[in-house]
Amino acid sequence: MPDWQGILTGAADQVERALVGLKEETWAESTGHGADGSPSARVDTVAEEAAMESIASRVVDVTFVSEEIGVVGGGGDLVVIIDPVDGSRNALRRIPYWAFSVAVFEGSVPVAALVRNVPAGIDYMAVTGGSGGGLSSTVSGRTAGPSAVSSLRHAAVGIQRPAYPEAIGPVRALLMTVPTVRVLGAAALDVCLVGAGGLDGYLNPNTDPGMPFGERVVDYAAAAVFTVAAGGVVTDSGGAPLAFPPDPTYRSAIVAAGTAALHEELLALVGGSGV
Repeated sequence: MPDWQGILTGAADQVERALVGLKEETWAESTGHGADGSPSARVDTVAEEAAMESIASRVVDVTFVSEEIGVVGGGGDLVVIIDPVDGSRNALRRIPYWAFSVAVFEGSVPVAALVRNVPAGIDYMAVTGGSGGGLSSTVSGRTAGPSAVSSLRHAAVGIQRPAYPEAIGPVRALLMTVPTVRVLGAAALDVCLVGAGGLDGYLNPNTDPGMPFGERVVDYAAAAVFTVAAGGVVTDSGGAPLAFPPDPTYRSAIVAAGTAALHEELLALVGGSGV
């Protein structure tokens, strides 16, 4: 078994070094479009190249699935899903809440994940080695765990903004019920905060499969692996386990919570309609 903790930490370190060497005034320069047609900025492509170079230097026969370049490599069972800069709008506006995100799967089984809050220097890590041989989650080396909050009336919930009129209903209901709502702008970090107990839940209300506003697999893969390993619940808006296809254009609504009871209340807000 490769030293995935060392490999992923090394990749995050190399991303940071690459960005330190990149003049901030060039971060927003356009470099074309990513795999799903979204505009790419220089900060995204530089971070992606650094991460892939670091991982490829230590592991062979890897299929990379990344936001900008798409799907490259292959030949083995290892799939590495990367979001080089999650929360890129925050990064470009110098808001210190954005992340490097990477998850490793052997076939369909997660074996490691890392989401690094780059400005804060916080690592949300999941690696094989937990009880029963499963994954264990840590936050900068300390054991991670979600909150025990079981009711929306006592919860702090992160959300993705509603992107079309039908998505406003669940958000309105949430605002009328929950004492603390946060729109922070980096889905990977938001979901990790659920696993670490900083948020009690997270909701993307954009559940219409015809609208391209769910979370991309590159956004949620590592965070979902971390939060589930920490003891949280993360599903799509119909309550089904998330899929992790090697397709950077794949999207899903996300409902995450620290407890099963709170998760059920969040599902009820979106009507149990799947994506």
